[in-house]
Amino acid sequence: MRAFKNSMQQKACMKKAIEITKKGCITRLTSPKLKNALPVYICVSGKAYAKLPKQVAVNMHGLQADTGLNITRIEYNWLKTSFLPIKD
Repeated sequence: MRAFKNSMQQKACMKKAIEITKKGCITRLTSPKLKNALPVYICVSGKAYAKLPKQVAVNMHGLQADTGLNITRIEYNWLKTSFLPIKD
C-alpha cells in the first residue's frame, strides 16, 4: 500500500444520513466526493447532527494517495451552505 503523500483540500456538499449499524457511527455526513475514502462517510456527534441543515458545504483537508483519501479535518462553509437549495 502506498503512503499518503499529497496534501489534499476539496470542497464538497455533504448530506446528512442516519444508518444504524453495529460498526461505525449512526449520525454521519455523506458525499460522492468520499467514494475513494475509507470510510465513505464522516461521523458527527448527535448534537452536531441535530443542528446541521439537511445539506451542508464543507472544506475537507487531509492527505491523498493513489489508494484513497485520509481526511484529517473538515470545516463547515456556512456562506455556501446558505445558498444550497433546500431539499426534503
